[in-house]
Amino acid sequence: MNVYFNSLFSATSYAIADLRARWTHGPLRVIVSQTHHDPYLEAVADHFEIEPRKLTSDAYVDYILEMCRKHHIDAMVPRRQVNALARERMRFEEAGVKVMWVGEADTYDLLDDKVATLKDVASSGILPAPDTTLVSDYETFCEAYARIRDAGDDACLKPNVGIGGAGFKRIVDGRDEIAEAFDDDPRTIGWAHLDRVLARAGTFSPFLLSPYLVGAEYSVDCLGRSGELLTAAPRIYVDKHLQRIDERPELVAFSRQLTAHYGLSYLYNTQFRQHHGTWHLIEINTRMAQYE
Repeated sequence: MNVYFNSLFSATSYAIADLRARWTHGPLRVIVSQTHHDPYLEAVADHFEIEPRKLTSDAYVDYILEMCRKHHIDAMVPRRQVNALARERMRFEEAGVKVMWVGEADTYDLLDDKVATLKDVASSGILPAPDTTLVSDYETFCEAYARIRDAGDDACLKPNVGIGGAGFKRIVDGRDEIAEAFDDDPRTIGWAHLDRVLARAGTFSPFLLSPYLVGAEYSVDCLGRSGELLTAAPRIYVDKHLQRIDERPELVAFSRQLTAHYGLSYLYNTQFRQHHGTWHLIEINTRMAQYE
């Protein structure tokens, strides 16, 4: 069996090592391509390759298919540019490659868009979503921020498309800007500082503005098959360095409903926070979690 992983997290090396240890179905050959050298992945791969840089989406699909042909790939676990790859799923089928697609191409596109996902989940009635606004101008920012504060909540901002919480910041009222300059927490920003920057810009690249959910964050690692949840493992983020398994039947139930709603398969990840006693969806990741 020849298995191909493209541009994965370093921590997935532990999952690959575990796969090797448990594999009982004949020879197993692992192929990995990555955007950069990675000693953890290189240690567990039979073949490791640096991917070409600055490829268009079409050229990247061609590169991946050529990797599959060259290495006689039987199965692939995709991550990088998976939306573009999913739009060409027929070419993978014609090449005889079984790809672990989490969903259809349209599903990838929807779940990559955090605002669209939250609105869709809320309208489905599965569970509430935070009052989230996609802002790209100062006037919209002021209106959305005032609405959140009038509801008695703090606000936070984050990219509409992103991985691993990159770009997330909690907005802190009344923060001293000199103190902020020496603060070692990159996940907060003072309101006065942010307001001044956005007012000066007028318009800017879109980002999400939503209430800061005060409860603990949970991540549920899921394995599904054509809309059926086969197993799930909820994890709580104790702090930025520590997580632990924490049984939460209600989060497994939400994940089961989301799996059915989107027809999900294989490995994916749902994330939740509790706010004033109510669970809210944060996002659905169409990939194996970074620390799964």
